[in-house]
Amino acid sequence: TPTTVERQFTIEHTSRIGLAARALQSYGGLLRALVEDTQASELRDAADDFVGKLRALPGGRLQEKEADAITAAVYTIGRVIVEKKKADAVRTIVPTAAPHVDTITSLLTREFDPDQNGSLASAFKGAAERLRGEGAVAFDKAATPADRAVILPAWEYARLASARSDEIHKRSSQAIAAVGNAHAVLVRALKDDDWSTRDVKGLVREFDGEVKTIG
Repeated sequence: TPTTVERQFTIEHTSRIGLAARALQSYGGLLRALVEDTQASELRDAADDFVGKLRALPGGRLQEKEADAITAAVYTIGRVIVEKKKADAVRTIVPTAAPHVDTITSLLTREFDPDQNGSLASAFKGAAERLRGEGAVAFDKAATPADRAVILPAWEYARLASARSDEIHKRSSQAIAAVGNAHAVLVRALKDDDWSTRDVKGLVREFDGEVKTIG
């Protein structure tokens, strides 16, 4: 119904999605910084930014001990960048962040599913379908060719908007699934001592690359 659609387009609802996406991007940026040639001050800024964004998530469950573990892992690197300390930081941060990443990807998966009742995608789909339906009724009721000529562009716009919305939500869902899969591989790799530092760096870059696709 129109009321339901309006409720799904609230600032609180849409901002929660934006905060979730930005938290993922901040996380990817932090991990990327840890496997690249990055200054200690930049690493600390990246860690603080990620923790801040997790804390900003409505209903966020970041515990103080988790926040401390993330920042401490980076702050102990010190001014002299030591590769082992950076690798240790990655091994601390990834499992600590894992449940929060799962929560974020689950949230985004639901919101970009047009068949999920109450999701943002379902609101877009419902609005486009209602506009298209109303356009069809108005077109049928039009008394003259001139009236139909006025209605037709709006009807066509609604049809294209619906198709465009479906494509965007499909691509978004695929991108979020890729992010979740890339992170799951990274989590497993860090539990397996057979993976080299170079392998882990490659997985971090792959994960950050997937995250950037949902920006």
